Amino acid sequence: GFAQAGLYAREQSQNNPHSKKDVFVAPENIFPEMGYGSHPEEMIELVQDARKQMVHELTSKMIESPHKLRNEDGKLQMVANPNYEASLSQADAEREANKHIKATLDTQHLGMWWKHFTAKPGESKEKRKVRFDHWYMDQIKKMEDADIIGHIHVVDAIGGGHQHLPVGQGNLPVRKALEYLKKKGYGGTMIAEGHGEDAMHGAGRILTETWKGLGVP
Repeated sequence: GFAQAGLYAREQSQNNPHSKKDVFVAPENIFPEMGYGSHPEEMIELVQDARKQMVHELTSKMIESPHKLRNEDGKLQMVANPNYEASLSQADAEREANKHIKATLDTQHLGMWWKHFTAKPGESKEKRKVRFDHWYMDQIKKMEDADIIGHIHVVDAIGGGHQHLPVGQGNLPVRKALEYLKKKGYGGTMIAEGHGEDAMHGAGRILTETWKGLGVP
């Protein structure tokens, strides 16, 4: 399904007159308790597997019946692949899959793993937090190394609950993560998700407080 969404995003990029840039699909790392794909390593696996499937869809003349039709011997029927492009090389197909299938990094949802980060015997909460922040940055680096991040929800929090604070009003290493991604050449989009600011203090505070947290005068 993820690969099919990538194919549709590619089709929209090529044929929709309103598409000014490449369209891509980018599911978000959601709450830890919400199942597969919420852990960064699972998100990497999900994106990479979908990209491989999209490449298969673009480069294979024949594919297994999408309707699961079977031959008399019980094997799945092979049918002509409507997505096959003879002019597309393997390398070109891989580039297309990478352009149209990505992930959305939510910096706060990643921080929710704190409540599942078991303390070691005799470990203080402060030392546990230092260890967690190292783990947090390791996950950011893994996702960047895997080249899957296409969009970022920039949001902070305190503790492992679901909160929406601007950068700097929580205790997650969000600014450090963004600085790392910028240094590595991240060129995707991002939005500020400090919802509470606008609700309590008026429109615009999501951005201005986020800018402040990122050191903007």
